Amino acid sequence: MKILMTAANLFPPRGGAERSLFTLAERMSKDFNVTIIGPGNENFERKEEGYKIISIKKPFFFKLIKSYVKINIQNLWWKKVLEKFLKENKFDLLITQGILVPSCKGKGISIKKVIFIRGLTFYTQTDLDPLEFKGKDFFKLNFLMKVQYPLIKYFQKKGRESSKEFDLIISNSEFIRKVTNAYLGKDSEIIYPPINIKEYYVEKRKPEYILFVNPIISKGVDMMYNLAKSMPDKKFLVVGKPDIYSKKDYNRLKKLKNISFEGYILNMKNIYSKTKLLVCPVRWYEPFGRTPAEAMVNGIPSIVSDRGGLPEVVKNAGDIIKNRDNIDEWIKTIKKYDNQEYYNKKSQLCKEQVKKFSLENQYKKLKKILITLK
Repeated sequence: MKILMTAANLFPPRGGAERSLFTLAERMSKDFNVTIIGPGNENFERKEEGYKIISIKKPFFFKLIKSYVKINIQNLWWKKVLEKFLKENKFDLLITQGILVPSCKGKGISIKKVIFIRGLTFYTQTDLDPLEFKGKDFFKLNFLMKVQYPLIKYFQKKGRESSKEFDLIISNSEFIRKVTNAYLGKDSEIIYPPINIKEYYVEKRKPEYILFVNPIISKGVDMMYNLAKSMPDKKFLVVGKPDIYSKKDYNRLKKLKNISFEGYILNMKNIYSKTKLLVCPVRWYEPFGRTPAEAMVNGIPSIVSDRGGLPEVVKNAGDIIKNRDNIDEWIKTIKKYDNQEYYNKKSQLCKEQVKKFSLENQYKKLKKILITLK
C-alpha cells in the first residue's frame, strides 16, 4: 500500500501532533510505502528513516498575511498542490491532520482518506469546555480573534465538512472522540499519540526540578508563577517561549530566582534527566497530553488539571487537580511528592501506564485499521 501523509508545520515539527505523525511514519514505513508532503520554507525532497519527505515552498506573499487569512488562503493553495501531486503520483491512501484538512477535499483527491483529529481546531478557539459551551465561545475570544471571527467560523465549517467525508476518523483520546461525535455526528477510532520509549528513556538521571513546559496562557503560565512564588524552596524549570499574549506573565516568571529557563527544545532527553516532577496547570481542554506521557517513560509523575484528555493520560500514575484555580490544592499535592515512598509508588505506576501509549501497542491497532481500507 502506498500512503501519502500531509500536514502543516512539519519542517521542523512544531509540536506533539507533528512529532506523533513522524513517529507513526517511521514505524509504518516498515510495512507500507510512505511519503510525507507539506508546506515549508524551501523546496526539498529526501529519504529519511525509511520514508520520503517532500517540502513544497510556500508562496512568498504568505509572509505578508497573518493568522486566519493566511490559513484559509493556504488551504486553497495546498488543495491545488495536492491535486497536481496526486495526478502525477499514484497513492492508495491519504492521511492528514490539523489545519490542512479542508485542502484534502476535492474531485482531484479521490483516493481513500484518513484524518487524525488531535485537537480542537475545528471546534473551538477558547479554553471553554467544547462540550458544555458548543458554539458559544465568541465572548471568550481576545480582541484579535474577535476581529477574525468570520474567518475562523468559515475555516472551522470547512474543516468539519471535510472531516465528515473522510473514510475513517481517528481521535487521539476518548475526550476527543466525544467532542468529535458531538460536532460531527460521527464516531471515531482511538489511536493514542505513539510514544517511542527509546526516544525518551534516559539511563542516568539527576532529578531536581519541577518541570513546566510551554509558558503560555492556555498551558497555565499564570499558575506556574503563583506556584513558584509560593514555593521558594522548590526548584522549577520552564521550557519553551511565550507567545505574544503571554509575554507579560513570562516576564513575571523571569523575576523569580527559583526558576531556570530553557528555550524551545526538540530533544527533551536532557530535560527529563533532571526532572523530578511535571506540572500541567492547563486552562484549556488539552486533547491528550503528550508531555506527561513522555515523562512517564522515566518514571516522572505529573500533576495535571482536570481538563480534556489529561486525566485519561495520567490516571493514578500522578495526581489530578479538580479545581484548576485552587493554588492551595496544587501546593498541597506537590508537597506529597516529598514523601519518598509516595513518589516511588507513583513513579512505578508511570512506567506501567506509559506502556499503553507505546509505539508498538498503538501501531498494532493502526495497522489493522489501515489494512481494512486497502
